[in-house]
Amino acid sequence: MTCENWINLIAAILVGGGTLALAFMTWKSIRQTQTIHGAERKDRLLSEIIEWTTELSNFNIAPPSDLRDIKDLEVIYRWSAPRWANFLSSKESIGKSLKRRAEVMWPNMGGFIEEVLKNIKLTALAMDYPKSSLSPDEVLKIIHKVGDCASELDNSVEKVTEEVDKIKTRDIG
Repeated sequence: MTCENWINLIAAILVGGGTLALAFMTWKSIRQTQTIHGAERKDRLLSEIIEWTTELSNFNIAPPSDLRDIKDLEVIYRWSAPRWANFLSSKESIGKSLKRRAEVMWPNMGGFIEEVLKNIKLTALAMDYPKSSLSPDEVLKIIHKVGDCASELDNSVEKVTEEVDKIKTRDIG
């Protein structure tokens, strides 16, 4: 074998090795980018869940303490119920989307969000105020039922918040 052949062989080996090294580095870079994007997606989803639960936690249906009589309460309730129902409807839509996305990453989270969705529905149903005039006792009964449902909603929202905290703690450690 001549000197020229040896040089060509060594050059081919070096080029092949360099190509393999470049391919390996490219593969490693792609994997690292996918890992980073996956972590960012999880963080974004957890942030959206936290925002959703915060908005639901701020949902307040308690009647004002300075009401003069039950008719004031009925008027306030009749005025507020449609607004509350719209709020709950929008939060239900957001919750369904969050549930679908969260179940893929954290299967347990779907159950917690499903519980919140169930309580949103129950609270909205409790607010379905009759169109006719009601006695003061009937108004108070409806208000208390809505309050009880909203309390259950708060409890289920708290469970979602706790699960988010567990996930964040697990991901940090």
